[in-house]
Amino acid sequence: MDNGIAHGLTSSPFHRYGLRLNRPMVSALSDIRPHALETDLAMPTEGDATLEGFRSADGVLSTGTWAHAPGILHIQGDYDEVCVLLAGHVRLTASSGYTAEFKAGETFVIPKGFRGTWETIEPVRKHYVIFDPSAADR
Repeated sequence: MDNGIAHGLTSSPFHRYGLRLNRPMVSALSDIRPHALETDLAMPTEGDATLEGFRSADGVLSTGTWAHAPGILHIQGDYDEVCVLLAGHVRLTASSGYTAEFKAGETFVIPKGFRGTWETIEPVRKHYVIFDPSAADR
């Protein structure tokens, strides 16, 4: 889905954002207790990943903390994902050959439809938000 936000900013398949929240977010589900994200998730052994997260009841929204030791993962992105690197260094390579590297403190989007690899160069810890509207149909 090309909504002009993730795909219209640059010709690269990855996008960097400087996120600033000027006022608190308001949710229609404000009566539901907040869920804290783990920032000190244990680092796994080489090539493995660990995950702690939250998924909405309909499965459309997932968020949490993910850690990955050095290694390569193959990605077939069936959803949009926002990544905030808390630690580490990664290289994403699209099937087209385009490559981008991201380090701790950077925020980027992996758009739905991305195909390629995620290479963890230095152990990574990230917060992520996944938006997958098709999950509601499953």
